[in-house]
Amino acid sequence: MTNSKQPHFKPNNRHVAVLDALSDYKSSEELVERLQAEAVSLSVSEEELVSAYIETIEAVSDNDVEGAAIGIAAIGLTYPDHDSDEYFDACIRIMNLRCPLLRLETESGSSLAAGWQAMAEEMMGMIYDGAERIAAGTVAV
Repeated sequence: MTNSKQPHFKPNNRHVAVLDALSDYKSSEELVERLQAEAVSLSVSEEELVSAYIETIEAVSDNDVEGAAIGIAAIGLTYPDHDSDEYFDACIRIMNLRCPLLRLETESGSSLAAGWQAMAEEMMGMIYDGAERIAAGTVAV
């Protein structure tokens, strides 16, 4: 369920602007207006922002929660000290690899809009819950 383009997705301010524009819009006209305003504020062409829109939609729709949970469970075996920096860094790398929405949050340098932030937090909870279940042997992989 992973997209072959996924590892090449490098979030930037245009992707964050697209997510902001997608938050709570009421009509397609409003979305277009928001995207046009973001293009002006970022000093990019509308074509560049449309490209970022397509990349963002492809990326955030292709999150591999199960793969991330399996990866986190494996990291837990490698780094039994779950408070260590190595464990934390490895978990972030796995989640960024498997879940572009989380990568947008960690690599973009800015916070996601509230709705996307809530989705990212829910996704992280699902990943860690799945990893705990896998590690405890209560879920078959």
